[in-house]
Amino acid sequence: MDAPLPPIPPRLREAFADRPQRLERLQRALADASDFEAARSRLQDLLSAFIAEARDALEAAQAQADPAAIARAERDLQGLFVARSANGGLGDLDELWRHFHGESGAR
Repeated sequence: MDAPLPPIPPRLREAFADRPQRLERLQRALADASDFEAARSRLQDLLSAFIAEARDALEAAQAQADPAAIARAERDLQGLFVARSANGGLGDLDELWRHFHGESGAR
């Protein structure tokens, strides 16, 4: 029987509810994490990669001088900054902690 995958933190699930490809990438990043610290680090790294991708999209929209695309890219980038912050998407890692440490904190 396969062990359950580490859960995507709830605030990140909510933030990316309309972006299933990002949720899938987050789940893949967590899948082979060996402990809580590795999982948290993988989340931080991937969220930083999402920010870099969003910056590229914003630059492309600006180069095309497309106001609607610029506005979308700016909203996406702002949301990613919140998702990457300790008070945003990475602010509730209890479920992830319990996955690796159990309720008692031992593993």
